[in-house]
Amino acid sequence: MNRSIFVIALMMALLVYSGGVQAEELPKHYPESFQHIGQIDDMHNDIVIIGDIMFSLTPSTQVRTPRARFSTLNVLKKGLRVGFSTTRENRSDTAGKITEIWVLPKRSNMENAE
Repeated sequence: MNRSIFVIALMMALLVYSGGVQAEELPKHYPESFQHIGQIDDMHNDIVIIGDIMFSLTPSTQVRTPRARFSTLNVLKKGLRVGFSTTRENRSDTAGKITEIWVLPKRSNMENAE
């Protein structure tokens, strides 16, 4: 009985510790969580496909990288894992427009927010 309590306590401590490591991997200028997380499947002009969903990009889309608080859309490439926020202007705008996008560090183990 005491051994099973110890094992459960140890597992819970490891879960708490792993959550702390995850947060430490993100740069200070990143939020603690993201509205959405996914991998860039493809890009065409002002369209980005993430997780098989097409999103619009605009010149006002804010881009953040682990090294820079402010970057440009040019840094976005196929295969990058990103966190992002979207907005919908009307009901016909199915996936919406990306307002902010953060390139996740390669070591990041962030889970999908959706």
